[in-house]
Amino acid sequence: MKIKFIFYGASFYGERMGNFIRGSGIEVIAYTDKDKNKCGRQKLSVPVVSIEKMLELYAKYNNLIIVVTSHSLLEICDELKKLGVDENRIFSSFSVMNSVFIHIKDKRINDKYRNEFERMYKYSSIAGSSFYNYVHGGGYYAQAWNRFHLENPILVYQFGKVGSTSVTTGLTKLGIPVVQSHALAYESGFMNQEMLEMYRFFQERIAQKDEVKIISLVREPIKRDFSFVFEHLDHKYLNIFDELTGNFVDDIVGIIENKIITDVEQIHRLNAVDYHFKYKLRGLNGNIFDWFNNELKQVFNIDVLNADFDKKKGCGVYKTENKSLLLLKTEQLSQNEHIIADFIKNSDFRLINNNRSIDKAYHFTYKNVYNSAKMPMRYLNKYLVGNKHFDMFYDNSDLEKYIR
Repeated sequence: MKIKFIFYGASFYGERMGNFIRGSGIEVIAYTDKDKNKCGRQKLSVPVVSIEKMLELYAKYNNLIIVVTSHSLLEICDELKKLGVDENRIFSSFSVMNSVFIHIKDKRINDKYRNEFERMYKYSSIAGSSFYNYVHGGGYYAQAWNRFHLENPILVYQFGKVGSTSVTTGLTKLGIPVVQSHALAYESGFMNQEMLEMYRFFQERIAQKDEVKIISLVREPIKRDFSFVFEHLDHKYLNIFDELTGNFVDDIVGIIENKIITDVEQIHRLNAVDYHFKYKLRGLNGNIFDWFNNELKQVFNIDVLNADFDKKKGCGVYKTENKSLLLLKTEQLSQNEHIIADFIKNSDFRLINNNRSIDKAYHFTYKNVYNSAKMPMRYLNKYLVGNKHFDMFYDNSDLEKYIR
């Protein structure tokens, strides 16, 4: 029996989802929305119906599923369950997109859609990579460096997916100038001569300031990697979908396990763009602890990997010349809110968590994969057991918990 879909959310994102699956063989019989002004209209030649009408269709067809295309995923799921909808018939848009990506070669998907999809995916992969490199290779760096010429912002500076947005948002709400960045270091193979001059000027301005305040974070590497993979699954420039073959949990484990490059010569063989985005910044082929040397030490001459860190409190403060760094453990971030307040000398500071996985379209898939995935011991031995950098920030009880 062919499954029928109703998209909950007649917004731009709902339309994007409709365009994404159009021609795939998936039958969308309606959109629905709480906004009564949208009901009675059409979206991509499909009627937008009221919640009441949606419930009638749900009762009529036992092969009907509801796909939530709104960002208010958890709230809508709760509302639907209260209305009597079986949670096994509620899906996120993320799960639908993943199904199409992973099963694009399935014979039930017609050839025309498959060929067009693969052509567009290849095209968007190239275009996405070019655009991403352009934005981050030029404007991203220039904007961050320029802020230090004009003012003296607090720098929230760390590896990706460690919880830094909650710090940045908290500072911004207080009206405190802040720059959030994953990278500031100059790389000759990646940047042009003009950017080298900008970087030199940036370094001069840093040296002239009375005090530069930096907040950085560290997170247990494996959970951080899960967060990274899910955050970037549909970012074409990383081509993660190219590595998915069908068994989703095993594929995710494989991507995470095989991402570490241990051969120094292999690192040297990476082209400048791959080294920058995949190895150094994003960690798809790298090690989260390398960031502290590749970025923090290179730019500010602060060597946290050879300094003391209070494992119990989950924080460390480091000073060199005119620079002060507060390094925090993500797992203890909420209990160290007062330490951030003391560091910035503003007792009103509060963390604001607005970039949580629980709010993401992939939340349920992430939760299920994380709870069911088993990481091979050879991977844990690389990242946790006997890793001197891990031991700097986490004690034996942490190690036992993460291995278990």
